[in-house]
Amino acid sequence: MQNNFKDKAIVFDRDGTLIHFEHYLFDFKKVKIFDDTALILNNLKKSGAYLFMHTNQSIVSKGIATINDVKKCNDELIRQVNLGSNLFEDICIATEVDATANNFRKPSPKFGNKILRDYNVKKKNLYYIGDNICDLETAYNVGCQGIGLNSGIGNFSDMSHKPHLSSYPICSSLTEALSLIK
Repeated sequence: MQNNFKDKAIVFDRDGTLIHFEHYLFDFKKVKIFDDTALILNNLKKSGAYLFMHTNQSIVSKGIATINDVKKCNDELIRQVNLGSNLFEDICIATEVDATANNFRKPSPKFGNKILRDYNVKKKNLYYIGDNICDLETAYNVGCQGIGLNSGIGNFSDMSHKPHLSSYPICSSLTEALSLIK
């Protein structure tokens, strides 16, 4: 493992990336982190990386859950990782149903651009990691690095209709994704 990530900012999707995918998750009791989540986040944090989470949660706008329900799920993820409440520099909860340039729903670049600006990170050092094509679309729209994970519901097997995303690697685990961060 690389010893120093202090110039890196890594944005993680939540569902299917850090935790097992659960359709319309709003019950914090159903949150279960992947086996390598705590180790990966611990190593990145100790190495000086800026860690972020960006999660689309249209269940709030659809009236299925409250923002408080979503925050409880995030808090449970953080509790299970057991690295303290300051694990993430920032968490973006995009509650919108449709993505636009004026909101934070992925694949909008708004949150990624905020990180670049607020943390003075170079685009080449910003990574979006997620289990869905929208995570790679977000990386593309920001102009940063992207890594897909075949760990959730995202199906990256046929990206022929998205040739602009073909340069982004697809991994089977967070551990494998971490090895690609340079």
